[in-house]
Amino acid sequence: MTADRMRVAVSARGVEVDDGQGGVLAPWADVRRVTAFALGAPGGTARYVSFDLVNGHRVEVDDAAPEWDDVLAAMPGRGVGGVDHPRGA
Repeated sequence: MTADRMRVAVSARGVEVDDGQGGVLAPWADVRRVTAFALGAPGGTARYVSFDLVNGHRVEVDDAAPEWDDVLAAMPGRGVGGVDHPRGA
C-alpha cells in the first residue's frame, strides 16, 4: 500500500490512518472538526468527509475509497449544528 491510498478507520476511539506500515490513531479529543462536502466536476460528483486535527493536519476520505461505507457507518447520523449525514448526499 502506498501513501496515495491510506486507509482510514473511524471508531469510538477516534480516527485511525494506516499507510500499510502501521497505523496512527487520532483520539476524538484531537479532532477539531468533521466536515462533509461534495465537489462537482464534469465527470460526476465526489463526496468527502474531512477530519481536521488540532495539530493542523487533515485526514480526508472520498467516496471512491474502499472504506467509505465503513467510515460513514461509524459516524453519527447528524452532526453538531444539525448537518445531515453525508450518506444520503
